[in-house]
Parts: sequence; structure tokens; C-alpha cells
Amino acid sequence: MLEGGRFDYFPRAVHEPCSEVVSRKELGLTIEEELMLIYPLPLYLFVSKDNKALALEITRLFEDAIADGSFDTFFFNYPLIKDVMNKTHIDKRKVFKIDNPHLTVATPLDRKELWLDLTSVN
Repeated sequence: MLEGGRFDYFPRAVHEPCSEVVSRKELGLTIEEELMLIYPLPLYLFVSKDNKALALEITRLFEDAIADGSFDTFFFNYPLIKDVMNKTHIDKRKVFKIDNPHLTVATPLDRKELWLDLTSVN
């Protein structure tokens, strides 16, 4: 679609374009360096609906890790995330925050600790 001139850009998650530019050189992709779109896009972990105990345990473990800070420690020290943070220069980008109209009312937008806010990361 880009190559055919049907649109000018293709928004990607912050961790996606670096590897795509390298792995798909034939497409002539480049990474925009001054702008960043931010919109809520939750990621969910699903288990069998027949295994409520597993779902509750995973939820408890995630909630504990978020509460004690160990989730952020793990996340921000993960090699892929560290690499992205070093390459993207988020602090130098003009940020456009937009809503995601496709989220359900059950999406916990009010729980800021569940959402990555790259504009507040040092």
C-alpha cells in the first residue's frame, strides 16, 4: 500500500519498525524521526474459559508485580525494550495522543499503572 502510493505512512508499535526496516529492505521503509502517535491498545493474555483458577492466578501475579514495581523493572530491562528506548529518541518527538474508539467500556483506561506512557519515561 505504501509502495503503491495509496497512503503515506503506516503506524507501528514503537518496537516494530526497527526490525521491519532491517528485515524488509526491499520495501524501502524508513522510520519517521520527529512524530509519534499514541493511542490506547490493550494486550490481553487469554486462557481457557474452563480454567478460572489459572486466570485468577495470572491476574494475581500480574497485579502483585505491578504493585511492587517488579513488572516495570522486568519490562524496562528487557533487551528489546531497552534497544527500542535507545533508538527511538522519544523525548525529541512531537506526540499526538488520539483516542481508540474501538475499545469496550470494560477497558480499564482509568488504571494508569496498566498503560505504558512513553512520554513520562526518562
